[in-house]
Amino acid sequence: MKTLVKFVSKLKIEVDSFIRYNLFVRAIFRYMLTLLAFCCTANRVKQRGYLLKSLQMVNEPGDETRLLKSLGRNLSESKISLNELDIFYKQDTCYIPKAVILKPYCSENEKGIIFVSFEKMLARIIKGRNVSQFLNEYHVVFSPSWSPPFSLALFALADNPNSSVLSIISNAKDLKYLNALESNVKPINLYASSWVDPDRFFVTDFDEKDIDLLVVACFSKVKRHFALFKALSKIKDKGYKVCLIGHDEPGRDLNVIKAEAALYGVEDQIDFIGGVPYCDIPRYLSRAKASATFSKREGSCVIVIESMLANTPVGLYSDAEIGSKAFINEHTGLLFKEKSLAEDLCFLIENSQNYNPRQWVIDNEIHYIGSHKILNEALKIMSDSKGDIWTKDIYKMKWCPNPKIVNCNDEFMKSEQNRIFELFGLRIGHFDHVEV
Repeated sequence: MKTLVKFVSKLKIEVDSFIRYNLFVRAIFRYMLTLLAFCCTANRVKQRGYLLKSLQMVNEPGDETRLLKSLGRNLSESKISLNELDIFYKQDTCYIPKAVILKPYCSENEKGIIFVSFEKMLARIIKGRNVSQFLNEYHVVFSPSWSPPFSLALFALADNPNSSVLSIISNAKDLKYLNALESNVKPINLYASSWVDPDRFFVTDFDEKDIDLLVVACFSKVKRHFALFKALSKIKDKGYKVCLIGHDEPGRDLNVIKAEAALYGVEDQIDFIGGVPYCDIPRYLSRAKASATFSKREGSCVIVIESMLANTPVGLYSDAEIGSKAFINEHTGLLFKEKSLAEDLCFLIENSQNYNPRQWVIDNEIHYIGSHKILNEALKIMSDSKGDIWTKDIYKMKWCPNPKIVNCNDEFMKSEQNRIFELFGLRIGHFDHVEV
């Protein structure tokens, strides 16, 4: 009886994951949502919700063309209201902690620049006082949390004629998705994982590494821990030391993860560490021979580059829709196949000494210093195209784990934060966020 219960429990987990990430199933849901949208012509807000959900399920650039046209007609007939943003994002606050001031406002001919990550944070900017004046005085650099990047907040911002927005990406496909908007939102080929600080991560001699495989992932279903457990059940004889780090998600805590591991009979092979402070992550990465992510679809996935900067090679699925997969190559890690995951994990661990990911990342400037140069130049070009002047470059920013400004006068930054709060009612970033 216990064996049957375990079998059914595992089957439920695996079927749920299949339905969630199968491209054909996703296409079916997209068509269903599109049909529902066309049945809601009398309720523009409800129709807009269905169209947005459908857009977030597109598989490839080009799939979004007709949906964007439908959404464009919807927006022309019914503008996005502040109340709609409140309901959609379930929030009512002016505090925007996941944002920084990249450049202060200088004059009407030289705008300031605000970097903001996550859609609900962007919605808070749109809800500020005198938003049109704010967008007259500041350009916005936006970091979406997901791919495709279509969201209610992004469309609300794009709909404001005063806005000029550069959007970084979560996946290479987003460059085409964002260009398809034909709006004042322009993409730039930088990821959330492009802003890591190499100096936060250090390298340990290979002989001193005492963790065979490290997995750093929250306990959401998106992270698919069961795939690791299923693979480990096939290679028990290897005796690998596997460590799991992650924070609880609604309805899924460490006990749920342990129970899933028990279903596959591998709970004794894993060190369940749970949540740790961000400052401890570099130490764990440096101790690991390899790290891996088992998601099939998410955003940029910053831990991929953080792992590489600790000189720890990374494994991802070859069909994963994860932005940082673009940085996996013969120097940095391995792309897994679903059917050979157990064998691929063995290969990555046992050949981990042959990779040199940190050097590759530094040589290619995939860190905050290299990204600063790219973003600064793009913003200069954008300002010039609008007839503005450019006398001051943007501050350097790094992501650890929130955006932070590097080497900036603390009092000067607070003065600019206070100005924005007094004029627009927005608290941008942390008042103690500056690193000198």
